[in-house]
Amino acid sequence: MGCLKGFHFLELYSRGREELLVTVKTSSSPFFPTSINNNNSNNYSPTSSSFSPTPSDPTTPQKMKGFAFTTIEGGLPPASPCAKDAELMAQDTLFLIGGYTRYKVPYVWLRSNHTKLLAASYLKKDNNTDTPLELQTTAKWKVENIHVWDVVEEILRVTISPPPKNPFKLDYNVIEALPLLEKALASAAIANFLKKILLSGQREYADELFEDIQKLFDIHFSSMCQILSKT
Repeated sequence: MGCLKGFHFLELYSRGREELLVTVKTSSSPFFPTSINNNNSNNYSPTSSSFSPTPSDPTTPQKMKGFAFTTIEGGLPPASPCAKDAELMAQDTLFLIGGYTRYKVPYVWLRSNHTKLLAASYLKKDNNTDTPLELQTTAKWKVENIHVWDVVEEILRVTISPPPKNPFKLDYNVIEALPLLEKALASAAIANFLKKILLSGQREYADELFEDIQKLFDIHFSSMCQILSKT
């Protein structure tokens, strides 16, 4: 998933086998700031955080209630493993999904735009933003058939206002601008990814997924025909 490109709302970057950077494109929305809070820890340790979750405010908007901080049974959650991610994207909102084997469940950290994004939720000035977020998908990881794209979808829905109907909407301008061979490969890879989402369960945006898959197949086979005609 981290190798895919061409999404309208997000950019993905796979950093090794256990970390996925998810950049939500929020720079054009007046709801989000462009400044970054960099009060992160440099140490990756399950015991390096001293954060206690703050009770929810009944006035908190429903869309922001995913942004609490998680705890784990028998101890504190893992601290964020890197302090430099926020420098990569100063205008958008950056998340880190860590699928570390030792914890048996993925954790999600907010890596930029802490102050404004979490102000409407649970974050206080003295809280440690180095602590993983409490999301419904990660909480249900061990008991339900949750996939990484479900986690990314929840991140998008609680970050973008209003939430997009199709979180995996495509930007065809990006796909069409790719070099011919890369476009052929990328269109097939995205089509395969969207097919997995479509078949994984009922989605309110299933029609949009099916339409995108058809368009991607058209782009793929058209690109392959052009490649073959040159050989």
